[in-house]
Amino acid sequence: AGLAYAVNVTANGTTILDFSLHGFGDTSDAGVLNAAIQVGAVSGTVITGNALGTGPFDLTDPGIAERNARHVILDGTDGSTIQGNVMGFAQYQGLYLRNDADLNIISGNE
Repeated sequence: AGLAYAVNVTANGTTILDFSLHGFGDTSDAGVLNAAIQVGAVSGTVITGNALGTGPFDLTDPGIAERNARHVILDGTDGSTIQGNVMGFAQYQGLYLRNDADLNIISGNE
């Protein structure tokens, strides 16, 4: 789709709340690792109450041109929380953990 990511988290203790994000990342190549929200090797990130891959008011497919490649990538991220989000219509994975992303809480997402 468009830009590689909407939010690139590089600081500890960041909160991402009440966003609607779709149309981010390269959906033409599964080997390109980008997402609407990309979290690096930090801790304490909270991602909650967001609509990822769809609009804020309804759960409908925005179409191939507006899908996120992935919704969230945790890349070496520790001790973060991803909860209470609506995630739908990713081109590849909704949530992708890599490089020893440990001790993260992932719960209550749809």
